[in-house]
Amino acid sequence: MDETSRTNITDHSPRRATRRDALRRFASFTGASPLTRGVTDDQQEAQATAPEEPGYLSQEPLRGRVPIIRPPEYSDEIMAPVNLHEFEGLAKAKISPMAYDYIAAGAADELTMRANSEAFDNYWIRRRAMTDVRQIDTSIELLGERREHPILLGPAGAMHMLHEDPYRTIARAAKNSGAIYVGGAANMAEFTQAGEAPTWWASTLGSPTQEEAATLAKSVEDGGGSAICVSVDYPYTGARDRVIRNEFDMSMIPERNYSTSEPPANGFQSGMIQAYVPNMTWRYMDWMHAASNLPIVVKGIITAEDAHLSVENGAQAVVVSNHGGRTLDGIRGTMEVLPEVVDAVAGRVPVLVDGGVRRGGDVLKALALGARAILIGRPYMWGLGAFGQEGVQRVIELLHGELRMALGNAGQTSVSNLDRTLIRRAWLPREW
Repeated sequence: MDETSRTNITDHSPRRATRRDALRRFASFTGASPLTRGVTDDQQEAQATAPEEPGYLSQEPLRGRVPIIRPPEYSDEIMAPVNLHEFEGLAKAKISPMAYDYIAAGAADELTMRANSEAFDNYWIRRRAMTDVRQIDTSIELLGERREHPILLGPAGAMHMLHEDPYRTIARAAKNSGAIYVGGAANMAEFTQAGEAPTWWASTLGSPTQEEAATLAKSVEDGGGSAICVSVDYPYTGARDRVIRNEFDMSMIPERNYSTSEPPANGFQSGMIQAYVPNMTWRYMDWMHAASNLPIVVKGIITAEDAHLSVENGAQAVVVSNHGGRTLDGIRGTMEVLPEVVDAVAGRVPVLVDGGVRRGGDVLKALALGARAILIGRPYMWGLGAFGQEGVQRVIELLHGELRMALGNAGQTSVSNLDRTLIRRAWLPREW
C-alpha cells in the first residue's frame, strides 16, 4: 500500500472529511487548549514534540495524560469491523460460497477447529493492579531478529480464491505492518528481488527425497528467506465434509471458476485418501541442514515426545499447530497442548503457536503460557478477501492494538515479562 493512502488526522490533502475526523480534530483542539484545566504551556510543548510510536500515526495530547495511540486509518468501510471476527462475514459476502467453505472448513465434524478457539476460554487472566504501564513493549526476539510485535502470518494455500494477486498483496501488507510472512519460496523470492518482501520464512509440507529437499533449501537461501518452516502434520488430506458436498475441484482455485458443470477431476470425495508426503521422517531434518544454513522451524508439534525429537534433530523453533483443524479431527486445541510442548522444549528453542487466535487477549494468554509468538491464518485471509492489502494490514494492526490494551489493562509492561502466574485455568486440574 502506498503510505499516502493511510489517513492521518493531521494530513490536509484533499479528501472527503468524515465524522470521525471532525470528532478527533475537536478532541485534539479541546485537549490542547490553554483553557484546559491542569495543562501548562511546558506540558503542551512537551506533548507536541513527543516522538510518535513506530507504526502508529497519532498521539494526541489529552489533559497532560499519556498520549492516545491510534493505529493507521483507512476508509470507513475498512475501519468498520471492530474486531477480527467481523472480517469473516465481510469476506464471505464478497467471495464465492465454494471458496468460503474451502477456507472455513475443518476436518470431519470440525471438533478440533472449534477447540482451537474454545481453548482460550479455558484460561482467565490474573490482572495485576497499581503498576506503571505508561510504556508498553510488544517487541520480541525471534531467530536472532528483533520484531515489533509477536504476530506472524501463517502459511495458507488457495489464496487465488480471495484475490487476483494474493501473495504479492500479502507480502506488501506484512512488510507495512511489521509481520513475518510464512509463504511459498517461489513467490517470495520474486518479491524480494523487487524490494516488496517482508522478512519471510518459506513454508513447505516436506519433500519425499533428499534431492528435492536440497533443491528447496537452496532456492530459499538464494531467494532471501530467513528460515524454512516445514509442516509435519499433513501426510494426507483430511476429510472435509463441506468441501466434499460442494464437489470442490482443486483446478477451480487458479481459475476462480466455481460453476463448472464438469464432474470434478481433482476433487474431494468421501473416503478418499490423498497423499502429500507420507514417507517423511526425521531424516528430513538432516537433508535440510546439509543443504542450507538457514534455521529450520518445525510446525505441527502437539506432544512432548515430538517436541523433544524436534530439538534433538536440529529444529531452531517449534510451532504448536494442528493445521487449523483441517487434517485430523479429535485433536485437542493448541492452547491445551501448548504447556506440554513448552515444558518439553525447556527454553532450548522458541515455541510458537497458532489456531483460534482472534483477540489481543488470546495473544496475551498464549505468551503467558510460554509461546514466543503466534501465527494467524484465516483472519488475515478474511481481511484479504474483504479488502485486499489494506484489509490484511488492518487485521494485523487491530490485533496488535488489542494486545497493547490487554497488556496495559493486565498490569503488564512487556511481553517478555509474561509467565504462567498471569493466568489460571477456568478450572484447576490436579496437574496444573
